[in-house]
Amino acid sequence: MKTTGVAKRPDGEPDFVNGVTVYPKTTIYTGKMLVRQAAWEGADRSLGETEVRTRPWRIKLPHGSVVLKKDDEVTVTSPTNGPALDDRTFRITDYFGDDWSPTAPYFAEEVT
Repeated sequence: MKTTGVAKRPDGEPDFVNGVTVYPKTTIYTGKMLVRQAAWEGADRSLGETEVRTRPWRIKLPHGSVVLKKDDEVTVTSPTNGPALDDRTFRITDYFGDDWSPTAPYFAEEVT
């Protein structure tokens, strides 16, 4: 795991700035992580006459690091193998694994 990133958790009441809801966030983790698309999971979507397969993202943190919760956000800050991931943000949607797992794997969707 050479990619690094920052995980933040929504904290407090939302602010309304210029008609946009902004949730304050607290940094809960900074460090190494693995970010990639889940190869075996996905959904087929129709776009006109074309059908595409969308896949969720999978994020893993080192064993013993923070436990992420649903709706936590992870931002990639220093990707090593995929420069296209730089500054992309993902929202945790589900936890996948058991307590015995050597890493903490999560499913996520990209925040646009």
